Amino acid sequence: MFDVLTIDTKDIIFTIKARDMCRSCKRYGKKACCPPNVESIEYYENAILQYSHAEFFYKEYQLKDYEGESDAGHKSSLELQKVLLARRSELIQGGSIFATAYGGGSCKICKQCSPVCRYPEKSLIPLETAGIEVFATMQKQGVVFYD
Repeated sequence: MFDVLTIDTKDIIFTIKARDMCRSCKRYGKKACCPPNVESIEYYENAILQYSHAEFFYKEYQLKDYEGESDAGHKSSLELQKVLLARRSELIQGGSIFATAYGGGSCKICKQCSPVCRYPEKSLIPLETAGIEVFATMQKQGVVFYD
């Protein structure tokens, strides 16, 4: 079960540092929804600020339940993606036709990503790619990590 933090979009912290983290990822330049194959941070900031609020879904995972960090990252990303797509669908069906979702980490749908996404209805731009400093944004709202 995921916890949900609902905040005013004006409280989201955007920074180039978040996007720069993508450069150290082995998927950089290889995923259709990751840099440098996506829009600028300014584009995403402007788009996100058109909404009044945002929902951040989060959950604590135990590495002992997985076969290492890579397995945990892969499986947790897919689990989060399913939840976010279901929430987006629920919002759209409820009349919020412009509802959107951003994911946690790079897309993990396909083993081999193509330059043009084969599943754009399922793939999600990572929060970090949009320039969102996730931990700082959530900590600013009182969420405590690694207690």
